[in-house]
Amino acid sequence: MGPGATVLVVDDDADIRHALRLLLEDAGARVISAANGLEALALLAIESPDVILCDLRMPVLDGFGFVRRLRQNPRRAHTPVIAISAISSFGQERAHAAGFDGYLAKPFNVAHLVGILAGARARRAA
Repeated sequence: MGPGATVLVVDDDADIRHALRLLLEDAGARVISAANGLEALALLAIESPDVILCDLRMPVLDGFGFVRRLRQNPRRAHTPVIAISAISSFGQERAHAAGFDGYLAKPFNVAHLVGILAGARARRAA
């Protein structure tokens, strides 16, 4: 992921947002967060994260709607987005088809999280 990377965490669960903030800040990232896809889209008007971690199931605007709208925005279309969810492998297939760059099943370990973020960022940069 690299020190100084900015990560946008989008999840309706405040405890998960807080835990991810702590884990990612310990890994050297700057973390911003939103409680749903609509809040995240509003944040993207003023922030430019290097990578986005996005839950699939959220009220207001879920992860699928968020990534669809993000990919329609020419300024943000190439931002790597990793789905985070407790949904089974069906969720992983659906997330990939929807335009997510990766999938991280809950619960996850820190090393796997950091590795997936770094890989997604590197693929989008190439």
